[in-house]
Amino acid sequence: MEVSQSISKGSLINKVYCNTTDFPEEQDFCSFYINDAPAWLFVEPDSGDISVTGPIFDSGKINCTICAKNRREKISCKKLTITIYTSYVNNLPHTTSLHENTDNQKNVWRVAARCDVTHTCGAFTCSSLANCDSCSVDNGLFGANVLNIYKRACTKRLCNPCYISDFCGTKDTSIPYTVSCTATGYISTGTATASATLTFTADVNPPFAFAVDLGSSITIGQSIRTGSVVNKVFSNPKETSDDNDNVTFTIEGGRPSWLNVDSVNGDIKVISTLTSETSQSYTVNVCAKNRRNLATCNDLDITMYYNSITSVPYISDLHENTDDKKFIWDVRATCEITYTCFTNYTCSKSVDCDSCSVSNSDNFFGIDGFAVYKKECQNKLCDDCDIAEFCVNAFEFYDYTVPCVRVNENYINFTTGTASLTKRLSFFEDVNPSFDFEIKLGNNIFIGKSIDGTNQTVNKVFSSPNETSDDNDYVKFYIESGDKPDWLAVVRETGEVQVTQKMTSEIADSLSTEICVENRRHHKTCKNLTITIYHTSIKNSPDIVELHENTDRVKMLWRVTGTCDITYTCHGIYTCSETHDCDSCRVTDDYNFFRIAEPEHEVYKKQCKVPLCKTCYIADFCANENESYHYTVDCVKTNYNNFGNFTSGHGINTSSLSFYKDVVPELYYAEGTHVNVFKNNSFVGTVINKMISNPIEEEDDNDNITYYTTIEPRPSWIHNKQLFTLDTSNGNIKVAEPLTDQFSYSFNMTNCVINRRGFEHCENFDITLWACYQTPNCTDQEILDLWDTHGILGHSSNNSLFKMIYPQPIYHFPDFRNTWSQLTWALENGGFEEATIDPLTEYCGTTPECSSDSVTNDTELAVSSVIFNVQNLVTNPNSFQALEYSLTTKHPDLFEINSTTGLIRTTSKIPAKYPSTTYVLNAFVTDVDSCGTYSVCPLFLHVTYVNYPLNITNLPNTSPVKILEDEDTNMLLYTIETYDRNPDDDVLCSVSNPDENKPFYIDETFKGSGIFVIKNHVAGTNTERQLSEPSYTITIRCVDSLGDGDTGDLSIDVIPNTGPTLTTLTGTLNRDVDQSTVFMGMTLLTERAMDAEGDSLNYTCTVDNSNNPLTCFVDESFVLIKLRRNVSITTERGKVFAIDVCVGDPKHPNHDCGRLEVTFNSSNSYPSIINLPFVKHVPEDSVIGTVLFTPEVEDIDLPVEPKTFDMTVLPASASGYFSLDKSTGSVILSKKLDYESLQKYSVLMRVHDTYLRSQSSKVLVINVTDVNEPNRISAKFTTKTFKETKKRGTKFDFELECSDEDFYDQQTLTIVSGTYKDYFSLNNSDRKIYLEKVWDLEDPVTRLPSSTMITVQCEDSANHTAIEYLEFVIEDVREQRPDISYALPSGESTLILQINSSTPLALVLLTVTVHLNANERDIFSFGIIGNGLGRKYFRMERVYPRKRSTDTVQAQLKLRQPMKLNYHKSFSFNIKVSDGGTPPLISAIPMSVNYTADAHVPKEADINKCVTCSHTGRSLIGMLVVECLIIAGLFVHGLVAMGIICKSNNRLKKLFSKAGKKIYKGRWKITSNPAKTRFKPRNQGLNAGGSRSKPDSAIPSSSSSSLEGEEEVSGSRRYSTARADHVARHKFHAKRYTTGMDWGPSTSTGLPRPIYSQDVTGETEPEGIGRTLAQIVRERRKVRKEESIIISRVLGRKKSSGGDSRSKLAFGLPIKNVTSSGALPGGIYAGREGYET
Repeated sequence: MEVSQSISKGSLINKVYCNTTDFPEEQDFCSFYINDAPAWLFVEPDSGDISVTGPIFDSGKINCTICAKNRREKISCKKLTITIYTSYVNNLPHTTSLHENTDNQKNVWRVAARCDVTHTCGAFTCSSLANCDSCSVDNGLFGANVLNIYKRACTKRLCNPCYISDFCGTKDTSIPYTVSCTATGYISTGTATASATLTFTADVNPPFAFAVDLGSSITIGQSIRTGSVVNKVFSNPKETSDDNDNVTFTIEGGRPSWLNVDSVNGDIKVISTLTSETSQSYTVNVCAKNRRNLATCNDLDITMYYNSITSVPYISDLHENTDDKKFIWDVRATCEITYTCFTNYTCSKSVDCDSCSVSNSDNFFGIDGFAVYKKECQNKLCDDCDIAEFCVNAFEFYDYTVPCVRVNENYINFTTGTASLTKRLSFFEDVNPSFDFEIKLGNNIFIGKSIDGTNQTVNKVFSSPNETSDDNDYVKFYIESGDKPDWLAVVRETGEVQVTQKMTSEIADSLSTEICVENRRHHKTCKNLTITIYHTSIKNSPDIVELHENTDRVKMLWRVTGTCDITYTCHGIYTCSETHDCDSCRVTDDYNFFRIAEPEHEVYKKQCKVPLCKTCYIADFCANENESYHYTVDCVKTNYNNFGNFTSGHGINTSSLSFYKDVVPELYYAEGTHVNVFKNNSFVGTVINKMISNPIEEEDDNDNITYYTTIEPRPSWIHNKQLFTLDTSNGNIKVAEPLTDQFSYSFNMTNCVINRRGFEHCENFDITLWACYQTPNCTDQEILDLWDTHGILGHSSNNSLFKMIYPQPIYHFPDFRNTWSQLTWALENGGFEEATIDPLTEYCGTTPECSSDSVTNDTELAVSSVIFNVQNLVTNPNSFQALEYSLTTKHPDLFEINSTTGLIRTTSKIPAKYPSTTYVLNAFVTDVDSCGTYSVCPLFLHVTYVNYPLNITNLPNTSPVKILEDEDTNMLLYTIETYDRNPDDDVLCSVSNPDENKPFYIDETFKGSGIFVIKNHVAGTNTERQLSEPSYTITIRCVDSLGDGDTGDLSIDVIPNTGPTLTTLTGTLNRDVDQSTVFMGMTLLTERAMDAEGDSLNYTCTVDNSNNPLTCFVDESFVLIKLRRNVSITTERGKVFAIDVCVGDPKHPNHDCGRLEVTFNSSNSYPSIINLPFVKHVPEDSVIGTVLFTPEVEDIDLPVEPKTFDMTVLPASASGYFSLDKSTGSVILSKKLDYESLQKYSVLMRVHDTYLRSQSSKVLVINVTDVNEPNRISAKFTTKTFKETKKRGTKFDFELECSDEDFYDQQTLTIVSGTYKDYFSLNNSDRKIYLEKVWDLEDPVTRLPSSTMITVQCEDSANHTAIEYLEFVIEDVREQRPDISYALPSGESTLILQINSSTPLALVLLTVTVHLNANERDIFSFGIIGNGLGRKYFRMERVYPRKRSTDTVQAQLKLRQPMKLNYHKSFSFNIKVSDGGTPPLISAIPMSVNYTADAHVPKEADINKCVTCSHTGRSLIGMLVVECLIIAGLFVHGLVAMGIICKSNNRLKKLFSKAGKKIYKGRWKITSNPAKTRFKPRNQGLNAGGSRSKPDSAIPSSSSSSLEGEEEVSGSRRYSTARADHVARHKFHAKRYTTGMDWGPSTSTGLPRPIYSQDVTGETEPEGIGRTLAQIVRERRKVRKEESIIISRVLGRKKSSGGDSRSKLAFGLPIKNVTSSGALPGGIYAGREGYET
């Protein structure tokens, strides 16, 4: 038993029982006692009660023995095991230490304890162990809540120092406490106790970090705004979630006055402007301090940026005639900028200034980018110039200032500093101008009278007043005196003597005129020019001057004859003249309407570009009525001698061409203006008439017509459809809609033709439609929808047979609703009413249930990896019809789901951030039967970040970086390129050996960019940073954020500084000066030294004596050697003076020297070209504009005189191939060279200076070298289409052509590219492409597309290639037969069906279903094939469900007509399903149907009524037979004698053909057994030419006519062949063929109208007009003795513009059956199968 330590004293815990009586008379008793009992346990000796007598201190299990003793001392004992329960705590505190800053209440122990308890169990007290449910704690720092022990909240938060009495922690303090727990609800409970200790850990120094994007080194520009945050200190003092800490930020040392840190948020700000700041850098100490006064400090390095201009002007003085814009200074400047970076900070950079301006009090200067220029003079060539017009005079100078800034490049909160510098520009004095005619022409020229007069140059005056390239001196040329014809002028600016207008009125033979030249300083020279004048017409007129306005074709109008004179280029740029016969003519007009054919000189009107235009436009070379166009013929002489710039005199004559008006086109109908349309044989597309019109009037009249309808036929009133339409492409009038459900109506339409000019002709056209319709109708048609129903309220009564049995809707034909389930009809005449509504919700299936899933991935997922299978998460997925899956996620570009299988795959690499990234996806699951409801499966993908080591990709560098020895600017020397497969990882690069590379340092382009560059320090006076070694090797280490990285070496070579060199004074230079033209102050020579490093240069000049007239003017970049005095012509002629010039830089003083020796003479030297003669080889494919040669000129005269050049090209005909830059002498290619035409040219060149011309011409030989030209490829067709069933070897002709100007090249065609190029091959012999593999679009392995492209290359012998892209389009061909299944009716198990005479027509015998593939269209048709009887008695009826199915098509097998056979019959046939393709693919179902006839009980013959049953009867019959044979012989003899038989039956034929109607003739033949007769209409009417397609002899036989037509039911059309009319059971039979098969319905029954005797009166065939049938019969009997006649019933007549339109039904019948009164016997009728009258 169990006992609790907490049990109360005296508790009864058990009892001992004994039985001392062995038999009734026995008297005995028991006494009880315990052996080995604990002190607290007692058993009552008499009662055996076991109770607790004192406190229990034992635990665990104890054993004792309880015994019972009777009166005879007999003892019985049993062992008693007692379990003692003790309370205990069975867990430890979950928190044993806390941060000393834990100010909040904090749970430290969720106690789990077991208490020993007692409770009543009957008369006893039982014990057990229970969970303790209440605890207390003995320390005031702690509190208890049920079983939760917690540290109390600190009453003085953020304290320092803190005290336990305030429930606040102090570092390194341990607090003991004891927890006691009990259980409630029991008699007694024990107490579970446990002790623990809580320790408070010490706070630590707060973390410290500058903004990660900025780091501990920042830059600040002088222009930074006040309040800008330049960095930020980040410090989160809370080490744990319990740490209630704070932090304060300060700057402890090195702080400039303009910088501070926000004590709360750590923002490091600029607090004032930096205008007076000059320091280059600062280092400040920034600290973060927490609540326990623990601080962390770091240094912040600040680099200051300023502004400066680093370049100087390269021009400081100019010629006073420098009128043009002149660039004088390329400005280079450095600007500091500030801008918002990394969202919240302000960064600074030292960058190149990118926007400069210039200022000057006279606004004389401008700037283009960084190029400063003197502005262009606004009054060019002025004499007395004004600075207000940006023009200057000698000895003037102007100061200007250039400020530069940096433009904002999309920075936010951008500022920039300004760099500025001031400079001066001076101007020196001008000097004096010359005159020469063109040397090759002299002062005597020749001009033809027919010269164009468009400024042809016939001579030229040369004069060069320019001293320097900047000297814009004014020169003007003009005619001073002598002859001054209007057509002659001298170009004022160039001196060209030109013919400026036609010389039409000139009659003189020669002229003489005086020409002068004058410069801007008003000096002039004049000379005489003598002119000799030469003297051009059309001889005939046009042949045609008028045409029809529709003349679209080309038309010849005129063959022209006439005479001409020519002009051509001579001596390079001049024009000479000759006289010749005209041999080339052209035609011009305002509209380019005419052309001329050469050499015949035939003028043509052009082909109209828009043939058949209505409103024509002359821009398309098309004309309209009454238009007239003038044209001019211009004849010239062609260039017969390959002259350059050849022109000709013109023989001109003007004529005109006019156009006359079109007329109205004719119009008539091929079948007349009225036709009857029969519903039985007219289907969609049937042509019922045709419009005839011919608009062509004459040979030149290119006219057409357009068909259209002005008045449409009225629509059918029930279906509101247009039944008939005009085909505007050919004038055919067609049936536009199925006539199956239509009624008989008459329609009228007005159709028109209009020709291209809008002339219109309209005619009316009448249509009579004969139809049969009811709902359900007489043709067994389906009621497709509610619109097909008659008998609707509000419409005229149609006596509908059916109505809805449900209440009538409030409006007409309500829209279908998804909740409509069925429509019920009743056979009752009445109105249409609405159906009941059956909700669809009861048909919804259950919604699938889906659970969540989570996946963790620690490797890089490949694309298309499966990460979830949603189907596995669906509860019992197999219980659903068809599950569909979909997916939503914030990352649709990363995942996709298979809607059928539920597999979720990756679509691209899954990115992750360190240490991992979780992606949440929601998968949706629905079932097709669950009415759109769905379940959501939450999915979680945990992607662990995979770190890849960073790589340096461009170290070591392949070639050393170069830097100048004395580089004084901070340069970006090398950019370190790194690659990390983790695109979002950080990059940190550093120099591993900085002590060995002190001139260099590494820098990040901007914080966080991850791009590091190597730069050089600007050494200045710092010797450690100077480039003292010839080369350096920098070791660079780059790592990522996790410390993985790469190391590489960068090599840098130092380029030593080189001294400057002189460019002109190299050694000793000997020159001549004419002192008669050169005076004091004039510049003789300008020397500009070269220095590779661009160092500032120092020039020195030295002369040998004080009398030396030479001196120099030194600027920073050049030196001018000038005359300091005038040199005497008489005393100093021939004297030689010298001057020495040296140049150096700061490192290389006087590095290079030169000497100028000047000889003074009063004469000039001849210039000469020193690099000619020369042979230049030029490839024939050289680009036009290529400079082929530039001459070098030697001239020892100073100052340097401007040079001009001239050239002569041989042969003269090739002068147009080259042009000359007269100022530089450069020979430039002007026309494309052709090696095959001419291989060599000679160019004679001469040079002129201001005074003299070179003494002889020098020759430049140009040899043209052959170049293999590229080839070309073309294709007439670039796309070919073929079916996928095409076989291997199929040929495709794109008409590929390769062409090449190099005729000797071999051309090769190949297929060079294309995804599926191996499916094709190219044969070079026929240049056609062949199919090498079958293109199977359904192949699941190759998955070929429906189009592909290949690239065909043409390659020549020189490896030139040209390509053409060719496309193939492949058409899909259906290769699978229709997928079909069938359903048998209830009770049938095989395809052998049983029917009898009572089987109804509406009974479904079999249902056939076609299963559509994806995207397959419904174009299937159903039919019956077999021996004919199957089609006769059975039909396939298409099923149109209310809700259109997209995956199945159905048709039902039904009886076509009642089965009334009196014998058993088995039918065997096949049900055919065709896919509608070309050719069609067919599936079939074999069928057998057994017909069981009704039992027939024969009756016993009545012998009394049997004639042949007796001898007398048989004898009587024999006599009658003999008599009948005699009568028949006589009758035949009489017919032969009368000519009624054995002769032509043309008179009977004439009865039907005399009217001559061109109408459809359906033919049939009715045998002597009309009840079993069937017919099949045949198209044996008139063909297009009006002749009969088959003769009368082609009448089908009885056996052939009995074949019945096949009925097909398809998705778009329903065909039903006509059936034979039944004729009543009389001996009437047709002997002829009627003109139609139409009849009118009965107005009373709606059934086909029978022909009764009283009907056949009145109108008959034309032969019997005006007579009754009785008269015709009597006449035929009397005259022809015919046994049968043809009677005709005119069923309808309608008046129209074309006359009467009749529909007839004709029958032949024996004469003997026609009474003399003309009445017919009853029973003749015309009706459809299944009806009887």
